[in-house]
Amino acid sequence: MRELIGLAEQLIDEGGRIAKHDTHAIALLHVARAIKCLRALEDLALGGLPDDALGPIRTACELTIDLAYILAADSDARMEAYFAYEAVTNWKTAEPIAELHGTTGTDPYLPILKQRFEAVQARFPQIHKGWAQRSLAKKAKAADAAHFKDAEYPPLQRMYALAYHEGCTAIHAGAGGLRAAFESVPGGVTVRHGRHIAGVDRAITLSFLPLQLLLDLAAEQLGLPEQQQQHIRGFLGRVQQRLYPENDASLP
Repeated sequence: MRELIGLAEQLIDEGGRIAKHDTHAIALLHVARAIKCLRALEDLALGGLPDDALGPIRTACELTIDLAYILAADSDARMEAYFAYEAVTNWKTAEPIAELHGTTGTDPYLPILKQRFEAVQARFPQIHKGWAQRSLAKKAKAADAAHFKDAEYPPLQRMYALAYHEGCTAIHAGAGGLRAAFESVPGGVTVRHGRHIAGVDRAITLSFLPLQLLLDLAAEQLGLPEQQQQHIRGFLGRVQQRLYPENDASLP
């Protein structure tokens, strides 16, 4: 854990010293956020709750697709919208909270948040649909066309179809989520619990797909130093070994 925290802090610190709209900075911050996802995945999986570990997998997929989409084209404009969207989410959260507590007319911060929201909306009229104004699947398709146009199996769309949907199925309300959490036993139903639950091992293994793709994007597109690449790959490999100590496989 100390190794993980130290590496994330190093990446965030390096990213924080660079201008917010710099592609190198945003790539480092995405890698650092993905490392945090991996920490959550490892803690949940080794704690006997591998089905709940599928949540961080979704986040890692989103991070990878977002970064790939930003780097694919019009990076400056896309980064501007990416950061500007925070004003939208802040306003969407603040307004109902003020209504709930009856402070709509007295909260001094509400007019400021509304002003910021309106300024962003004027700059990006369709931003209420999302910072990219397109679905995650469409972002993955556009990014694949830019980064992996010659690939037989577009990796971002494949990741979206496999790892992302595994996570959605397990953690969303619905039959799939119930099936991931519970199982039938003689005489009733019991909670799935343990390091290796049927169907979940494959999903956790798939989680390394977005993490490797994210690292490759940061390394190849932005020239992440070789020493830093090796450090991150080594960390991913050690986590894989802790999750599956019986396997002698290592990350490519």
